Amino acid sequence: FEGLEVSDAQVAFQHLFSYIAFVATIPVLLLLGGELVKRWFWEIRETKNVISLDGIAFVAISAAFLKSVYNLWVGEGHTYFETVTMTLLFITGGRLIIGSIKGQMKQSLATQIKDIEKQNSALKVGETVELVSGDEVPVDGELLTQGYFDEASLTGESQVVLRKIGETVLSGAVVVDSPIKLKVTRSGNEHTLAKLETAVNKALVEKGKLRALIDKIAKILFFITVVISAGVFTYWYQTVSLEEAILNAMAVLLVSCPCALGIAVPIVSYQTILKALASKILIQNPQVLETIPKVKHLFFDKTGTLTNKNFSKIRVELSEEFEDLLFSIVSNSKHPISVRVAKELKKSKILELQNLKEITGFGLQAEFEGKVYKFGSKDFCGIEETDSEFTEVYFTENSTLVGKVSLEPELREGVKEVLAEIPVADKRIISGDRRKPTELIAEFFGIKGVANLKPEEKLSLIEETQKSGILMMVGDGLNDAPSLAKADIGVTFSFGTDLSKISSDVVILSESLNPLKELFELATFSRKKMYQNVFWTLAYNSVAMILACFGLLHPIVATFVMFTSSIFVIWNSYRK
Repeated sequence: FEGLEVSDAQVAFQHLFSYIAFVATIPVLLLLGGELVKRWFWEIRETKNVISLDGIAFVAISAAFLKSVYNLWVGEGHTYFETVTMTLLFITGGRLIIGSIKGQMKQSLATQIKDIEKQNSALKVGETVELVSGDEVPVDGELLTQGYFDEASLTGESQVVLRKIGETVLSGAVVVDSPIKLKVTRSGNEHTLAKLETAVNKALVEKGKLRALIDKIAKILFFITVVISAGVFTYWYQTVSLEEAILNAMAVLLVSCPCALGIAVPIVSYQTILKALASKILIQNPQVLETIPKVKHLFFDKTGTLTNKNFSKIRVELSEEFEDLLFSIVSNSKHPISVRVAKELKKSKILELQNLKEITGFGLQAEFEGKVYKFGSKDFCGIEETDSEFTEVYFTENSTLVGKVSLEPELREGVKEVLAEIPVADKRIISGDRRKPTELIAEFFGIKGVANLKPEEKLSLIEETQKSGILMMVGDGLNDAPSLAKADIGVTFSFGTDLSKISSDVVILSESLNPLKELFELATFSRKKMYQNVFWTLAYNSVAMILACFGLLHPIVATFVMFTSSIFVIWNSYRK
């Protein structure tokens, strides 16, 4: 710069720097700006909406770039190549961080599912498994008895297939008829793992009411932002200059980006679903995270829920001539009482029954040699109630009592302590069992008990109670499916083998009731975090937009502010 004045040297240096910035900005605009264009066209194709955040951001950035190129060409005014570059870097950086977090969540999901499988996979190669009609085959095995199987989930064919002794049955097939035995040939359960992962992934993409509302608000705010940005551009263009108009309008668009609002609820929902899975809770309907903290009524089925599927004592009052018949009937049911009776009569042989059916909430009915046999409740069998403290199930032949089974339930460990810690005042057992055993168990747990309820009476009670608040129903999913469906929130138990049949909102993947308490804690914490994130985002972005309207935020600062808002939402969601 010899021979030039200092001011001339500075001007020359500025021009040189502007040319270098111009050259450096081109690849950034092509690569990162190109990604914005791709996302913009994807949104146009998917939503049929030309106006989108990516589109407007690209137009604003392109306007700043083109104006800078013009100023550089004519040698007048400022250039904003660094603004274009830094804005694109901040936008891309924010999305990379969010994408990385989602990737970590998916990895965490895969790890947790494998851990659950290891904990639940107790079957070893060479062991014998007994399954009844309706059971899903938990592992690959060699048949020791022949039987019919529904293999639709494996082959896509709905036709029932006969598998003979010695043939291999794959995990996921469903037993259709008589009880079968198979020898485990491969440990583990890839089919169950796939279903568990599918259930969680489905929950991750479903939207609760709050998330759906936030999405609507984000769309409205986006269009408001576009209008305000247009107004800011017009004002600054008429009163100052085109450069200021472009920069300030661009700042408004960038700082008001609803990115943080878009992740405020889903990131908390994702985190909670994964934490729940680590505690052996499968949340199939994420909307329950918003409603569980508002539960006012908590109903429990008794058998298989507050009591174990096993019974501490059983007494079968039945003559030998009916043992084979009763065994043949109960062997086709998965109800805990049927399973226990079948185990007691396991030396009996299977008879060929006709018109066998299980009537939910009542019992089993079948025909044999022209006679009708029923095994179930007193109302189902037409028997008068007794004063026994035990659960009683009756067996009749053409409405004549020919046998009775008395069972003493085995209470689940730790249930009393768990119930005491759940913050719901109205807790009840609703049962089809007799009054005496139901009241004794309810008294032991310190809650109310309602007995002698027919299935339709359970539904009526649930419907009536729902008028005064949200109701959660907890059951084993076998004999209380209508009640679970009727309740605002349905919670069932599973050990990972029948997930495809379970349509409840939440599945506890454990024999313990402890996860139920954790479910309430997680949902309460989740709801609090969701509202914190939404409030912060709306307040923070509103203040930043006002500053941008008055020209107090440079586009680079505006992008950084937007980026910071998203980072805070992520940090707050992970914070304990």
